[in-house]
Amino acid sequence: MENRTMEVRLIPSSYLRGKIDPYDPFLWYEEMRKQTPVYYNDKAGMWNVFLYKDVKRVLEDKEFFSNVIPQRGKSSLSQSIIAMDPPKHTDIRSIVSRSFTPKVMREWESRIHEIASELLNSVQGQSEFDIVNDFSYPLPVIVIAEMLGVPSSEMKLFKDWSDTLVSSPENDHPEHLAKFKETRNRTEAELSAFFEQIIEEKRAHPGNDLISILIKAS
Repeated sequence: MENRTMEVRLIPSSYLRGKIDPYDPFLWYEEMRKQTPVYYNDKAGMWNVFLYKDVKRVLEDKEFFSNVIPQRGKSSLSQSIIAMDPPKHTDIRSIVSRSFTPKVMREWESRIHEIASELLNSVQGQSEFDIVNDFSYPLPVIVIAEMLGVPSSEMKLFKDWSDTLVSSPENDHPEHLAKFKETRNRTEAELSAFFEQIIEEKRAHPGNDLISILIKAS
């Protein structure tokens, strides 16, 4: 086996403190690409790579790199498809991909048009509206929820859970991080319990949604 190495330089985590605007991180990305393209974040306990060639290798080289997230407490993310390696990832992906074929997407086209029309009708007559909050943001959330088979009555709750799970800490203050982790853990537990109930309902009354397809294939 070829012995391949990457140049690594370590910098203290204090280098990051106060230098990152979460909504405009590109200057920081540029600095890291130039100064420390391979960086170990000791606070997070993980490596970061910033050069395209390194990112590409990490994503593609399954012999040397893994998608499996180290177990540091129970997390729903560690059980998702993005945290799996082949052949398990390949098997699950082949099942999930059945819900995203051109034929299936064409069948969803009319429903997506309906959802878009409903969102636009809800702001009809207003002198102005927020295109992001009132349309472009809820549209994919509603479509994804319906594809999963989430009841329309639970859409708002599902969106709130989704927002929490994809959010990041606003700063590295210990009190803020502890509260953020507590909120995230509670959200993961609530979402897990929610989908356990959905799965049981789909076992009894399967439909054409993604969860029903996965149940039938299991």
